[in-house]
Order: sequence, then C-alpha cells, then structure tokens
Amino acid sequence: MFDTTELGSQRISSLQRRYLNIAWENKLLLKLETDVLSQLKERAEGGAIQVFADNLQDLLMAAPAGAIVYWCRPWLFVMGLNWR
Repeated sequence: MFDTTELGSQRISSLQRRYLNIAWENKLLLKLETDVLSQLKERAEGGAIQVFADNLQDLLMAAPAGAIVYWCRPWLFVMGLNWR
C-alpha cells in the first residue's frame, strides 16, 4: 500500500513500510470500512423512514372508499331496497 520510499523529508526503511502496511490493513482500513458502512446504513434508514411517512400520510389522507363515494349504497342493500 505504501510504496513510496520517502515519507515527508525522511526515508523509511522496508521494516517501517511493512509495519505501516500491517497497521493500515489491520487497524485503519477496518475502522474506515466500519465508519463508512454505518454512515450508509444511517442514510438508508433515514430514507426508509421518510418513504414510510410519505406512504402513511398518503394512506391516511386518501378517501375511505377510494375515488367513488359508496357510503349510502350498502345501507340500501341491507334494508332490501334497490338503489337505482
């Protein structure tokens, strides 16, 4: 990962480069990956909550029986009357 032979103005040895690679692979990369995945998960959850809220609001604000109102029609059938 760290192939440069200079770090700032100082030269680094192959042993130091090896330890830098080990630290990157075992510590820093895992922490970075965990942080990125947790941020993505939070964004996804926030988006899912917003979609659910929008769908719930649309559902609650919709007419009870859809676009056509049938509120008196079932009572006529219960009483045995024809609605036409």
